Amino acid sequence: MSQTRSISTTAAKAARHAVRAHETATATAEVIAARVEMGRVAMTNPTFEHAGEATTMVAEKMMAFSEAGAAVAGQSGEMAASQMRFAMGEAARSGAAMAQLAQCKTPADLALAQGQLAMSFFSRSMAHGLSLGALAVRASEVGLKPIHRTVTANAKRLKTS
Repeated sequence: MSQTRSISTTAAKAARHAVRAHETATATAEVIAARVEMGRVAMTNPTFEHAGEATTMVAEKMMAFSEAGAAVAGQSGEMAASQMRFAMGEAARSGAAMAQLAQCKTPADLALAQGQLAMSFFSRSMAHGLSLGALAVRASEVGLKPIHRTVTANAKRLKTS
């Protein structure tokens, strides 16, 4: 995939993720407001029919955040592997670059070789940075997914009760 396509794809995913994050924040506020009201009523009426909400909310939060943590942990291994591949590749290239520089016969040859090596390094670094950005967006997406699913379902359920 071309870098331009990769940037566009990552930007589109990041935009969709921002929308999902906004939905999550909005639903969270709605759930908190509903549960605070339920708690207020339950304190004045211990037989209140929604008192069970207090027991389920802790379990569902634990499940959603556990799932999110596991998903993000799975993505972090891919990010670490990407970093390691980049670092090892650059370490290998540095030896070849030193050999290339050692073969230069004139200062002009040396300057040209240094410029080419620098441009090549900056190009690889930019590509790697874009790749890490895409991995970060993916990790954020998979981490938010179970939380979004849980909180939006709660908001919908609590609106109807």
